[in-house]
Amino acid sequence: MLRKLGVSVARHRLIALLCWAVALAACLATALLGVTGESLFQRLSSAGPSVDGEAQAATDLIEGPADQQTESLSLLVHPTDLASPDLAAILDSATLRLEQVDGVAQVVNPLVIPPLPDGSPNPAAAPLLSADGAGMLLTVAMDTTDGTVSDPLLTYVQRRLQVAADEIGQLDPNARVEVGGTPLIVESLVAVAESDLQKGELIALPIALLVMLIIFGGFLAAGIPLVGAIASIIGALGMLYAFTYVSDIGITVMNVITVIGLGLSIDYGLLMVSRFREEFRARVGGGGPGAPPGPHGEPFADLPPLKTGELATLPHHRHSRHELMLQAVGATVNTAGRTVLYSGLTFAIATAGLLVFEPSIIRAIAIGAICVVLIAVLTALVLVPALLGYLGERLVQPGVLTRIPGVGRWLTRFGDIAPEEGVFSKLARLVQRAPVLVALGGTAVLLLLSSPVLSMTVANSADDAIPPSSTQYDFITTLNEEFPLATAPRVLLVSNTDEAAAADWATEVATLPGVTDVAPPVDQNGYWVSRVNVDTH
Repeated sequence: MLRKLGVSVARHRLIALLCWAVALAACLATALLGVTGESLFQRLSSAGPSVDGEAQAATDLIEGPADQQTESLSLLVHPTDLASPDLAAILDSATLRLEQVDGVAQVVNPLVIPPLPDGSPNPAAAPLLSADGAGMLLTVAMDTTDGTVSDPLLTYVQRRLQVAADEIGQLDPNARVEVGGTPLIVESLVAVAESDLQKGELIALPIALLVMLIIFGGFLAAGIPLVGAIASIIGALGMLYAFTYVSDIGITVMNVITVIGLGLSIDYGLLMVSRFREEFRARVGGGGPGAPPGPHGEPFADLPPLKTGELATLPHHRHSRHELMLQAVGATVNTAGRTVLYSGLTFAIATAGLLVFEPSIIRAIAIGAICVVLIAVLTALVLVPALLGYLGERLVQPGVLTRIPGVGRWLTRFGDIAPEEGVFSKLARLVQRAPVLVALGGTAVLLLLSSPVLSMTVANSADDAIPPSSTQYDFITTLNEEFPLATAPRVLLVSNTDEAAAADWATEVATLPGVTDVAPPVDQNGYWVSRVNVDTH
């Protein structure tokens, strides 16, 4: 069946390539433009890992129903003189303008929150003031629709806060003034993911091309696996877009698709092109180092095999060069293609085991990996044979690089047609002479390479995963360092009881090892919530 598939695709290569072009164009347009107005990057999630359980249930309780949730942006100022009348005037002006905007649910300025009747600081202002008393947060809460704030509202609030930030920056040049919040963090992570994807392709593709030029000695043969890799990535992005409507897909999946798509597709393409060149050389009597003499592979049932070099003397024989090329493509798909098929299916089945994991990010990685490996197999079995149908007859000719004096001989030593005695055969014999020593040495090298794991920092929230290249990195860093009460704690105590019982629970938790302190319970969405600070060192 695979042989017939290869011959049919190569024979009807124009139709196959047109179908691929239409399908890939549709996938690319879907990923970049979307179907409902949202691109793939806009539909990807940037939230940290989450698991359905007690912690997630507590978070859902204090956040309330989705139609009652809000998104917020904050203007961060630190350090500065909070008693400055000019600072107060800037904040009052920003507050007045923002409170008049439709969709703004609340604007909280800690400088205007009155103290308690006894003169002590109001606890409501504590999260918005820095621990050293030299900074503050002006927070704007915005209404959402299905948990998402509208783009016009978000843009206006961001611009208004940025105007205030610029004014404060002119007032106090030594102060760090940042505008940030969850919506902007998501945008920055999407931008970083897009940038990383482009950088990865710009770095990986030229290196891959160089390696394949060394192997094949020509641009045509080297380009076919790259075309397959690009097609696999584009196709996987289109498939992934569809899955965003049925599952929560994280931004990190994009990197998974790129790495696996490039690796597998180039590997499969190398295998297919190399096997085709071997099959075709043998059929046309091209020989070459390591090529078997005479016809290689199973010929058509009704065609007698050709002797080496016979094709050159019979240019009009029914065994035309084109028919031999089709025969070589069929043999390639039947042999190397079978290897690709089993390899891809094995990888997909093994990766499918990740779908049973509870964290959504693990399941998303599995979905992305399965999508790209299935497309990679499809490109190897259909797209690459179609390209071979167009270029196959030229692939057995020496490449341009092999004609360069000195370079051609060097490329031959590392090419896809291996000599009888090569580097790898010598290496294999060397290993077999001292297998124990090689095994011990290899193990030592692997342990050395894996040693960075001992100092690896594991992130357990989206904030921990913010890269320095993100536009929100300074905001998140200053927020975590200077405003501990404004950041999400590692542990929260959430109880549906009275205040006294909640306070007793907080007191009991405070005695546990590793707990530095527990805040008194406060009412939040009808539940008593206490922050628990733990020693993370």
